Amino acid sequence: MMTGLSNDNQYVLIGKKLKVFFDNQKLTQQDIANKLGVSQAAVSALLNGKPFGKKLAQKWGNIFGIKPNWLLTGEGDMFKNNHVNNVSGNGNTSVAGDGNQITTTYVSEMLELQKGYQEMLKTSQEQITKLIAIIEKQNG
Repeated sequence: MMTGLSNDNQYVLIGKKLKVFFDNQKLTQQDIANKLGVSQAAVSALLNGKPFGKKLAQKWGNIFGIKPNWLLTGEGDMFKNNHVNNVSGNGNTSVAGDGNQITTTYVSEMLELQKGYQEMLKTSQEQITKLIAIIEKQNG
């Protein structure tokens, strides 16, 4: 349990952190309920401090990448390591473990950037090799 907090306060704090996460993802309680196959009222209760059970925590963990133990205790990291999950409805936005949104456009741009950096590194390595050859020739 979170040190210094009563169980009730702990579950309210967990709910508040979940609300921030889902607000950042632009997911409504109904969206969350639809993904989980539960009612909006059930989601509302959990986001407002109702404790999670083990099975429900596992389900949320599988769907949203949240550590079930965190949902149960509030301790440790909120998200599973290296988790990326498509939680938006449009199919081209995913959420990384830190809660940041990743779009397919963003990934494409990052891949192009990476290609550019690889080319720069290759060119730099070729220049370094030429300089070493020149230095060795002068010292040799």
